[in-house]
Amino acid sequence: MTDICKGGPHIITGSTNISDLSDKQAEVIIDGKFNGLTENLIPYTEDNDPRAGLRLGFKAAQITISAIRGEIMTYTFPVSLTSHPTEALNQDKVSMGTISARKFAEQIELVYLQFATHLLAAMQAVDLAGKEDFSPFTQKVHDQVRTMSKFVKDDRPLDKEATKVAQWLKETELFA
Repeated sequence: MTDICKGGPHIITGSTNISDLSDKQAEVIIDGKFNGLTENLIPYTEDNDPRAGLRLGFKAAQITISAIRGEIMTYTFPVSLTSHPTEALNQDKVSMGTISARKFAEQIELVYLQFATHLLAAMQAVDLAGKEDFSPFTQKVHDQVRTMSKFVKDDRPLDKEATKVAQWLKETELFA
């Protein structure tokens, strides 16, 4: 693979690894058997509540996070391996640098979307556990995320909210 930036293929492998880590962390946040919260981060519900057992919570978000991780992993295949001789056999191997750069840009967009979805789940967990028990920094992140996405009481699509949070992650200096 052509080095598309100073870090070359190591950057792509690194972003794939952090994507995989995000997937594993989201599993621990969303799966109630690991964290003492509700299964799939659904709101606490009494057994006699008519909605008991009918909410999916963050189950689809977790599947989305895993699917994005899988897609990001496909970007680690070195596109230079697909190169063939061309230009009357004058060019034995073509760098494929432009394609590599485009794939890397797509991968970064997916990482932001995955992290945004992960962050939505984390903020739901903060709400369920009690925001006051978290650090001032976490509370600040929570407050900012909650301007873009409210607590998930009943199932709803989260794609537009995740997209807003992804854009915010690109622009915020909060984590700098």
